[in-house]
Amino acid sequence: METVEGKNIKDLFEKIIGIYTDTSRLLVDAEALMKERGFENIGSGNSISTEQSKVKTNVHLWVTPYAVMYFAEEESATSPIYGLGVFFMGPADMKKPIEPLVIFGCLNLKIDEEGSRKRPLPWYLKEAWFSMTENREIGKLHKVSEKFEIKNGVIQALHIEDISDFDSLQSKIIEPLLEMSID
Repeated sequence: METVEGKNIKDLFEKIIGIYTDTSRLLVDAEALMKERGFENIGSGNSISTEQSKVKTNVHLWVTPYAVMYFAEEESATSPIYGLGVFFMGPADMKKPIEPLVIFGCLNLKIDEEGSRKRPLPWYLKEAWFSMTENREIGKLHKVSEKFEIKNGVIQALHIEDISDFDSLQSKIIEPLLEMSID
C-alpha cells in the first residue's frame, strides 16, 4: 500500500523527470538549429555537459544542476565557442535551486601549448554567469572577465518560461547567440 508521503515523493520525482524531459527537448532543438547554421556540438556525441556529485555530503549536486552544450563553427584556435545551457542550481556554494534560466554566450578560450583552443569544461558557462559578470540582469548582455581558461566573452540569460516553443528558442536564444561578438 502506498503511503501519502511515498506518493508525494513519487509525484515530485515524476515532475522533475518531466522538467528534465522538457529541457532535453529544448537542447535537442537548439542543437538542430545550431547545426543548420554550420555549428557543431563540440561535446561528446549525444551527451550534454553537467556537474554532478556522488559525495554523500554534496546533496545539492545529486540531481543534475544544469545541462550545457558548446558549439564551434570551426576548430581554429582563434574562433570563439558558443555555449548554451539550462540551469536549475546556482553556484556550488549556494546549495539551493534557482529560478530556472537559459544561459547562453560567446567565449574566447585560452590557447594551449600546441596552439589549439582549450577544450571547454562543463562549468565554464556557469562560472561565466555566476562569478565572472558584475551584474547578472536577466535579458541583458554582459561582458565576461578573464578567469580560468576563459580570456573573455559575452553572456546573457533568460527565464526558461520565456522559451515556450521552437520559434521562441530560435528568436530569443539562437539568433541573439549567433549575433554575439566579443570586442
